[in-house]
Amino acid sequence: MWWYSIVFLFCVHSVMSQDVLCLFSSDTILLDRNGITQVNLEREFERLSNKDGREAKACHLVLTIFTTFVRVQFTSNIRAIGRLIAQEPSLSAITSINYTRSNYIQTQLIYVCDATSTIFGDYCNQDYYFQLSSGELFWIFNKNYTEIQLLLQPILYEEKNETNQTLNCFEQDKVNALACTKSICFARQINDETNNTEISCGMPKSSSIDEHIRSFLQVNIETRLCSNGETYFEFSYTCNTNQCNGQDRIDKVREIISQHYNISNFQLPSNLYKPAVSTSYCQTRIQNSNHSMILSTFR
Repeated sequence: MWWYSIVFLFCVHSVMSQDVLCLFSSDTILLDRNGITQVNLEREFERLSNKDGREAKACHLVLTIFTTFVRVQFTSNIRAIGRLIAQEPSLSAITSINYTRSNYIQTQLIYVCDATSTIFGDYCNQDYYFQLSSGELFWIFNKNYTEIQLLLQPILYEEKNETNQTLNCFEQDKVNALACTKSICFARQINDETNNTEISCGMPKSSSIDEHIRSFLQVNIETRLCSNGETYFEFSYTCNTNQCNGQDRIDKVREIISQHYNISNFQLPSNLYKPAVSTSYCQTRIQNSNHSMILSTFR
């Protein structure tokens, strides 16, 4: 009996760890937001240089949405871009509002797949690229988050001429705010639950954000739909107003986001949904919230 158990576990591991072929390119595609048609998708795809197929645990398609165009990147979990840390099928929307860079607002859609058969080509991330012409994501292209940026700014950010001004921040498990030498406070909350809140003076040690942008003042809002039907949501921010990472301020930020960040049309492609064979990313991310921290980067 034990021999059968070993064989079964080996087979399960082999299935779960099986690699798929992903489209990869160091080049990017720039699409006019108002001109996404099947003809344009095909033309730009043919122009894409350095295309090749590589085996990986999961394939990624990253759409970075700017004011007038969309940047398309094909990659995999082998070479991560920004927040590409999911290794199971999912679809994420990540909006970042950067107050340090003149209120710069950026939204990324990150599609993760591990399919072995596709409709439009040999790779599942290529497949989703050509499905853009269906228009199912056009609604998010037209989102304008200027209003939410303006509402959050006075409670999180203020222009400071003196670099040596003392800032008071709350720390995890501390009752009172303490003087912070890092010049920014940090807060993060998952699924609107106070027991899934992380606060600190400066970026937490668990953060893997690039060193050169640790002082950026920005808000990050992420919604992720996992293949087993679970939803993961979080918001995080850095701020430079006194006690800006206290619970009352976190509650205010959550209230503003819930009122002005509506992505109710955000849905998984029908061919992505499937019962997960293991604990989903959505759930494990919550369980490991105190051990993992990656913020969106502007690239």
